[in-house]
Amino acid sequence: MSLAFRQIKVYVKLCSLIAALLVAVVVIVKNLGESVRVWFFGWHESVNIGLLVTCTAAITLVGWWVLRPAMTVHRDLGDLRRNQMERDQQKRQAELLDRLEKAPADKPASPLSPPPSEGDPGGPDLPD
Repeated sequence: MSLAFRQIKVYVKLCSLIAALLVAVVVIVKNLGESVRVWFFGWHESVNIGLLVTCTAAITLVGWWVLRPAMTVHRDLGDLRRNQMERDQQKRQAELLDRLEKAPADKPASPLSPPPSEGDPGGPDLPD
């Protein structure tokens, strides 16, 4: 992406953020004198709407700041587990290769196939 597109993208994000903040401030200011009846583990009469909106926004931001690092830690733990499993698998493969290399040459490759005898071409014994 060219530099011009990046600049446009950054400025559009900045303008969107400023617009959202302005809308939030206008909503809070316009509703400062209003009150509502709210249930929060019991009914609360005449709670200021501006206070309610501000508290909701603050709790949302704090929740975001807490959950984001927690999700990052969760993802990192998954990456560590996956890397450990890959390392264990590579270690097992290396051990198997070492065992195969150390095996004597006269042993058959498969335990199910018998070793060929010296005069046997490998086919079944046929009567003459």
